[in-house]
Amino acid sequence: MGCTNKSQTNNDSADDTPSDVMLIEGYIISIKNSKILVVENLSKEEADTSRYTENQILEKADPNATWISVDTPLNTEDYNVGDRIKVTIRGGVNTSFPAQAAAKEIDILN
Repeated sequence: MGCTNKSQTNNDSADDTPSDVMLIEGYIISIKNSKILVVENLSKEEADTSRYTENQILEKADPNATWISVDTPLNTEDYNVGDRIKVTIRGGVNTSFPAQAAAKEIDILN
């Protein structure tokens, strides 16, 4: 498999005004069930799960880590740990650590 520029959209949100758009861009460090853990503001090397544990990466990323819920028609099987992605958030963000949010659209950047 080569790198692709996939884009998937979950169109169940009626309000798409620019002021409501929130983006998260970073590397996937974990995929569990229907969630993807994304860290922002780290290099590919700093987010490398073959070199660092998830907790070590989260410490470096703090507070820039978000669990992204991926609901139908989006599918976590289309993504891999290490992918660089851009996520358009649907609704708000729970600011726990890691934060939590739902994906409206996911683009693979690498």
